[in-house]
Amino acid sequence: MLVDTTSLDCFLQHILKYNSLRALDIPRFPLQPCLIRAKHLHHLRYLNLSGSWHIERLPEEISILYNLQTLDLSGCCSLRCLPKNMKHMTSLRHLYTRGCRKLECMPAGLRKLTALQTLTYFAVGNGSDCSNIEEIQYLNLGGELELCKLENGNEEQATAANIQKKVDLTHLSFKWSNDIKKEPEHYQNVLGALRFHAKLQLLKIQSYKGANFPSWMTDVSTFMHLTELHFVDCPLCMEIPGVWQLPALQVLYLIGLDNLRCLCSGASNMMVSSAFENLKKLKLQDLKCLNRWSTMEGDELTFPLLEDIHVKNCPMLTRLPNTPNLRILKLKENRPHLSQSVLVSRYMSSLSQIKLSICDDEAMLLPVNEAEASVTKLKLFGCNMLFTSSQSRTTLGLWQCFRNLKNLEIKSCAVLVFCLELLKELIVKSCNNLQGKPVDGEPAQGQPLPHLALLEIEDCQDLKELFNLPPSLKCIEITECPKLESIWGEQEDTELGSAHADQLATLRTNTQDPSPSAREHRLSCLECLGICICDNLSGFHDLPPSLQQLYLYSCPKVQFLSGKLDALRTLSIESCKSLRSLESCLGDLPSLTTLRIERCRSLTSLPDGPRAYSSLESLRISYCPAMKSLPGRLQQCLESLEDQELSLTRSSDPREGAKLLEPKSWKYVIRRN
Repeated sequence: MLVDTTSLDCFLQHILKYNSLRALDIPRFPLQPCLIRAKHLHHLRYLNLSGSWHIERLPEEISILYNLQTLDLSGCCSLRCLPKNMKHMTSLRHLYTRGCRKLECMPAGLRKLTALQTLTYFAVGNGSDCSNIEEIQYLNLGGELELCKLENGNEEQATAANIQKKVDLTHLSFKWSNDIKKEPEHYQNVLGALRFHAKLQLLKIQSYKGANFPSWMTDVSTFMHLTELHFVDCPLCMEIPGVWQLPALQVLYLIGLDNLRCLCSGASNMMVSSAFENLKKLKLQDLKCLNRWSTMEGDELTFPLLEDIHVKNCPMLTRLPNTPNLRILKLKENRPHLSQSVLVSRYMSSLSQIKLSICDDEAMLLPVNEAEASVTKLKLFGCNMLFTSSQSRTTLGLWQCFRNLKNLEIKSCAVLVFCLELLKELIVKSCNNLQGKPVDGEPAQGQPLPHLALLEIEDCQDLKELFNLPPSLKCIEITECPKLESIWGEQEDTELGSAHADQLATLRTNTQDPSPSAREHRLSCLECLGICICDNLSGFHDLPPSLQQLYLYSCPKVQFLSGKLDALRTLSIESCKSLRSLESCLGDLPSLTTLRIERCRSLTSLPDGPRAYSSLESLRISYCPAMKSLPGRLQQCLESLEDQELSLTRSSDPREGAKLLEPKSWKYVIRRN
């Protein structure tokens, strides 16, 4: 049975009276699990509580669900302990505990769960009320298994676990707690006793503080079927087993290996020529000593099938290997050694996605080959060498290479977007030099982004107005731009006059009796507009009639909205304390299905045209104390609305001071005509 969690408490009290229930599927369970009364669920076979982040413990009585076969606790990130008597749940076949990072240990006696086939996360314990690692020898496990808190085990227990005989396991993870230190010999001995079978597909080793890996890990035959390998936080290891020889390896992650200097140490010429023959994805992160790909002098290491490479904080690495099929490149570095080499290299002709993060503001761009690049998605963090106010020849040449670009995201950059005719999505974050129009001395570019469909701007502290927006735009989202004064630009604003009172009167007249010859809005394709935390905006003139979604949040100076919004489906306005009226300014809103108005303390009226609210499905109005009555059209449709919340309409926002007495019912709020 699938459960709607909106009225879950009442539902459970009713449904749990029926003893015939076989399956209960309530992911992201919002209530305390004590509401699940096991005594009424003797026939339950399947229970899903996955994603219930607030659950810290399960009730002990769950242990009497003797017929339960599947218990899914995946993603219960606050769960600390399982029922102590879980050993009596002998019908249990699948126990999903993946993502239960706070689980302190497994309950004692798990060896009695002989039917168990799946156990995704096992926290090793060392107390009498816990199961240690040797309990695994009695379980016929398959699929994935993550062994954590291995510092609580020893070599003898790890040997007894007999992991090598668990031939149905496909994914294995060995993890020690990072905050508990042991002697290096402990790590080597325990890992040495955890040898696995040769058909394993994925292996992760994390927080391993041994100086070397066990000898069996140098046996390539152990890894013949391995497709994915992760080494994470192994600071003492100076070299890794011969991963370059693994014939099936497709994904390799090396993170936090502080002493690793070379990827292919000890490899001969023949080995290097056939290294990483099937690798498709490579991530190198926090490898502060890595400076070479191979120990062989003069031989360039080739990754023939590599498509995706991510290099982050590897300061000694100055060049990339030969990767003829590279498609996705992500680089984060303080000095642009790798970035410079990429931008002037042959990789540009094959790459489709690039993400660069460079913290060096003084770096200069090297001359580039102006051949056309195939890159369609580009993310830049910092990278000021790619943005120059003087539009140097080198910079212009580089951007001319990106003529196929469709998605561009820039963060903390100097910001000067060059003409990108195919660009469809532009995201700008934390670019404090962005003002919206060229600075003195810079040429105007006309329309540099003629096919742009999505524009997102966030945390641009000096932005006062938007640049010349193209008519192709479908969505605009602007967040945390405190100096923003205009959305459509200075030209369009001045067309409507300067005095707000005269503007508003004119706008009301225009929306009530639109002229057939009225000019088409220059953003005739715009469907979604979202404005959040923009302190200096005073209003929105001439909203485009194509709008379907309008969201305003925390714009304290906004006093008015105007436009004939017949296509609008969603209107959400919150914390706009200067907004006074929406009546006669937006048209009838005949297509509106969702209306949400909250914390607008000066708002007195809403639209009330002859076609208003004819499509309304959801209504919420709260903390609008100046609204003395609802419009007649809205009152007429209240009885047919299933989704409505009006009890706090005339209440004052408790965050703004003392709370006024609330009416007992809507007969005191709605003034009927």
